[in-house]
Amino acid sequence: MSSRIELPPADLFAVSRTGELAISLDHQIPLFISHSGVGTLARAPLLGGGTRKFQEEGITEADWAPDGSGLAIVRREIFERLEYPIGKVLHLVTGHISSVRFSQDGTRIAFLEHPNIWDWSGSVAVMDLRTGEAKKLSEGWLSLRGLAWSPSGDEIWFTGSRRWNAVLAAVRLDGRERTLLSLPADVALLDVAADGRALLARHERSDETKILLPGEVRERDVSWLDRAFPVDISDDGKTLLLSHRGEEGGPMNSVYLRDTEGMYSVLLGEGSAQALSPDGQWAAAIDHSARNRVLLLPTGAGRTQARELGLRVFSIGFFPDGHRLVLSGRETGRQLRCYVLDMANGALRPLMPEGISCPVVKTPVSPDGKLIVGSDQRSAALYPVDGGPPRKIPYQPGEVFLRWDDTGQALFTTQPKQTGSGWPIYRLEIATGRRELLKEIEPADPTGIQQLFRLHVTPDGRTCAYYMERTLSKLYLVEGLK
Repeated sequence: MSSRIELPPADLFAVSRTGELAISLDHQIPLFISHSGVGTLARAPLLGGGTRKFQEEGITEADWAPDGSGLAIVRREIFERLEYPIGKVLHLVTGHISSVRFSQDGTRIAFLEHPNIWDWSGSVAVMDLRTGEAKKLSEGWLSLRGLAWSPSGDEIWFTGSRRWNAVLAAVRLDGRERTLLSLPADVALLDVAADGRALLARHERSDETKILLPGEVRERDVSWLDRAFPVDISDDGKTLLLSHRGEEGGPMNSVYLRDTEGMYSVLLGEGSAQALSPDGQWAAAIDHSARNRVLLLPTGAGRTQARELGLRVFSIGFFPDGHRLVLSGRETGRQLRCYVLDMANGALRPLMPEGISCPVVKTPVSPDGKLIVGSDQRSAALYPVDGGPPRKIPYQPGEVFLRWDDTGQALFTTQPKQTGSGWPIYRLEIATGRRELLKEIEPADPTGIQQLFRLHVTPDGRTCAYYMERTLSKLYLVEGLK
């Protein structure tokens, strides 16, 4: 006889030896960042009973100590940090951390360290709790997904790829590596049993770009290659700017133009695509090999322009005049902030205090070029470009600013929701704080969709484009590994 135990909707972090679950409530993947999601840490008994929140928000990973006495967690704030016990910071990264796992004796924590917040490249690392030292054991992986300690405890097993074929590999604490098994792509190690059997998941992912045109009720599929997603849409809704990070994109990534009818695509050059100029003549990009280098790629005839800056650039938008850029960036040892760059002479100046960045997907600059939206993730304000006190605007926790509308009196915003519940687009009137539901995006086929990303809307609000990853998974049990 079996019974079903009802738990609240949640993602599972780990199960303790005493039969207690560590779970993530309200778990969501960030709207414009494609990696592990965040939620509120909670615990629940495996055999049924009430769920108790830890009141710890922004948690991406957790694992129980072997004796069940406490949890190691990863908390996302400005940096991601590994904590054990909760509140004691062991390790900080500017990217993200995944697959946190205690060793059997509880003296070490293994984890995957990813230097970039937007992908899964990185290293296998281990933290020695006795010395407080973190050490990278295996580096140079293009993708790393899943980790577990070997049955003997003297190796860390993990799945990853240095090119395009994945492997199940092992690394000793002295850094010696070996390959256990060659695998298809997108396979993740979930756990290893005491007898050496390995539990793996194969994820069959499709990357889809959709567009909803005026007067149509069903979105069109305008997908292009693998891992090519929209980063901008032209004001007339006829052209998409794509950033391609798949195999054909090469090691430096590629920038493409694609028409919204899905009839043609044009390769503009290398880089991480960011924005189209108002006149459609240029595409801004970040040099993938040196993220302090800003590129302007011509969409027609012309030569690429480049500027090297004294800061790491995370996002780029255009001013309405098309000659200046607005950047979110960070100088070494400083917090993220917003800057204006004149491409003609290279002049760079900060627009906002440290900790305030430009949260708007299209461009944070108003149509008249006089105001710019800034946010610290708790509040938002309009900052005069030429100086002066900021003016607060209504902000709801978790709200994402998409762009200014064509009147300059309102902003289009969205509130990310869980899969299957739709994706609302609001028009926020700045003077009054009134929010009007403009439309709600609902994929025709929600099967396997974890989250929608990269939502873009034209200034008249009539055309919308977005990107989604669809993942269908299969579970495998692998025996005979040595």
